[in-house]
Amino acid sequence: MVEDSAPPQPILPAADGATYFRISFQPLPFPHRPEGDIEERVSRELVTYHRPDHAISAEYRVLAQELDRQLAGAPGKALLFTSARPAAGTTSVLLNLAVTLAAEAPVVVVDANFTRPAVAIRLGLAPAPGLREVLARTAPLAWGVQNAGVPNLHVLANGGRAGEPVLDVWPLALDQLRRRFDWILIDSGEWSGRPEMPVLAATATATYLVLGQTELEVPEWNDLLTEIPQRGAQLRGYILTRK
Repeated sequence: MVEDSAPPQPILPAADGATYFRISFQPLPFPHRPEGDIEERVSRELVTYHRPDHAISAEYRVLAQELDRQLAGAPGKALLFTSARPAAGTTSVLLNLAVTLAAEAPVVVVDANFTRPAVAIRLGLAPAPGLREVLARTAPLAWGVQNAGVPNLHVLANGGRAGEPVLDVWPLALDQLRRRFDWILIDSGEWSGRPEMPVLAATATATYLVLGQTELEVPEWNDLLTEIPQRGAQLRGYILTRK
């Protein structure tokens, strides 16, 4: 093997009037090709996909009708789903609702849960590029939106980029999603003091709490009824889960 013995060349200073661009390389994680059959990829928690004839699927159809009536006339409905505590079932509720709504109109699910993202896992999709890359301007929105394999259903996963997200481009991204989809369902996870929550809530058409039946008695519930509207959100109701 012949070795290159030439020493590395020093970086020369720019001549007068020259412009140097700082560059970096970003590989594309394309194509989005989920592995396995969709029946196996989609979590069994999505009863509206696996068992559309189930009684719980009928409850989601009623919920979809109620939301459609409540928000009648609003174009590009962006709904933020949050909870008082972790593990309230927010992602499960949102995804079951998304499948239900997708039977009638184009839907995109946005995973804005930056602490416990779960949407891509539940649907067996690639985690990136996603919302984090869009917000960091390392990938355009069109590259992040994936076809979930369910008719009319798309997903913007949370992404794989580390660090705290900066949401200054979120309103622009949301506007683009509104032009393409009738429903934008945003999973924000637990409501807390995270800095992104006020931005997400203020830009959503409506905000809904997902609560377990026992949570109606905890102090955090009453606190959220006051705090969420103070953050600029349009709090329009809550979804009560039970086992």
